Amino acid sequence: MSFPNPIDKTLQLIQNLKLFTEVKGIDKIHDEVRGLLRDIYDLFMGLESFNRKKRLALLKLAHLFPKTLTTSDLRKVMEYSDNTSLSYVRNEIKELEDANLIVINKFKDKKLPFQIQINHNHKLMRLLIALTTFGTAYKEMLEEQVVEGNE
Repeated sequence: MSFPNPIDKTLQLIQNLKLFTEVKGIDKIHDEVRGLLRDIYDLFMGLESFNRKKRLALLKLAHLFPKTLTTSDLRKVMEYSDNTSLSYVRNEIKELEDANLIVINKFKDKKLPFQIQINHNHKLMRLLIALTTFGTAYKEMLEEQVVEGNE
């Protein structure tokens, strides 16, 4: 069974602009859209390489950007119980830090909590942040979840 491919349809619409109008720069627009779609695919494949909890962390940090979360906040949004140690959560996200997908600000004063944020300088994380702008209701729910956890 065949189905209409929305990506091919969009690319064809861009090509049709070139055929039926005299809009200049269509080839550049077409290449930009193809590049964006390739990046979205790379993002999906990259997310697939992580376990569920790490994907949750990235998705939730992207929705909450530019906010930073403490390890305790992240434990809550990653759906760990309050009994889960903070060091376990930090170890869980170490791979994300090593991959340069998140930034963990560690303060010299050991009494200050770590501040964790998605790395907006990473090309695919910028794309993830941009995609999450469509999820405003989800972002509001996450913000409430973080606030409730701090009360």
